[in-house]
Amino acid sequence: MTVTCPGCRKRFDDENDWCLCSHNPLDVDPDATVPAGKGFGPPTTELLEGKVPVPKGLDAPHGSGHIGSWDDKKLTWRIYVLMNPRTRVVRYVGCTTRALQSRLRAHICESMKSQKTHKSRWIMSLLRSGLSPQLEVIETGSGDGWQDAERRWISYYRSIGANLANGTDGGDGTPGWGTPEQRREAARKGAASRSFEERSASARMGQAARTFEAKQASRKKAIETSRAVGTLAMANKWASMSPEQRSSVNKKTWASTTLKQRAQFGARVSAAISEEERERRRRAILGRWAKLTPEQRSLRAKARWAEVPAEQRSLYARKREADKTAEKRSADAKKTWASRSPETRGAAAKQFQASRTPEQRSASARKREANKKVKKLSVASATQKGS
Repeated sequence: MTVTCPGCRKRFDDENDWCLCSHNPLDVDPDATVPAGKGFGPPTTELLEGKVPVPKGLDAPHGSGHIGSWDDKKLTWRIYVLMNPRTRVVRYVGCTTRALQSRLRAHICESMKSQKTHKSRWIMSLLRSGLSPQLEVIETGSGDGWQDAERRWISYYRSIGANLANGTDGGDGTPGWGTPEQRREAARKGAASRSFEERSASARMGQAARTFEAKQASRKKAIETSRAVGTLAMANKWASMSPEQRSSVNKKTWASTTLKQRAQFGARVSAAISEEERERRRRAILGRWAKLTPEQRSLRAKARWAEVPAEQRSLYARKREADKTAEKRSADAKKTWASRSPETRGAAAKQFQASRTPEQRSASARKREANKKVKKLSVASATQKGS
């Protein structure tokens, strides 16, 4: 008798042949679809001879269905199986309206909290071996009918020899009770009744049962949620402040930043502004500046300079000097010296001399004497040429 694997569609001439794909057992009908993940051993004689009818709903697409939601007051439910991840032996049939990973974590947490049922003891035996159950969907639906579907599947798997851990014939559970808020509140109350050690152990076991991709997705979602919450809290706090308080906060934040941080912030802001907006802002600033008197401009510049820390002032000054040419430096020095009064010049000279070492003073005196000799020689040479 020819048999066909419903997963890979490979045909076998001997009913005792064993397909190595994950969709065992084999079925005699090439057009029939058997439930996903049925790797509980070689096909039984009753199944091969067609004595066990394939229940309705087996033609549901593998993995189909939506996450539990309310649609026109009709709850979308899914019938699923829990399997041994190594042998793919089906050990439990259930129904849920929740996300599959969430339902699987609930099974694991229940098993770690108590091992009073056959299902909990089986899951705990997998966890102690470093494994976790594998969950697959076998039928979906909405509204009423999940009780009959669950009973039908439990009866089917038992009839073909599966050693199910279900304690009942099905249809007596609650696939999705209450709203998401009610379920979260119940979960919080349950967590509050457990000790810190129990919660820590459950968290470690739950993390160990999750895949790397699931952990990365949860971490990314937590970061995005934290940023959104922080941004909303800051926006609410900012809206409650007066203009004076906002200005004070801005000044304190700006004063605490380094020159490098300011440059990075300016670069980010500049990159986010279009050329048209940048030109509009420049014209607005120039327009406001043109309305000020020279005294007002000077006062504003001094006030802004006083807010800059001493270290950053020194950096600004060194950068300006490094950008100047030798001629520009000499011209600026002469201009500054000419603008001072005789008293200011004398005080500046004394302060400059006091800040120098004796060696520096002696070197400056020798240089002045040399310059005087050169000047006298040049004058004498010019006089001789004139005569």
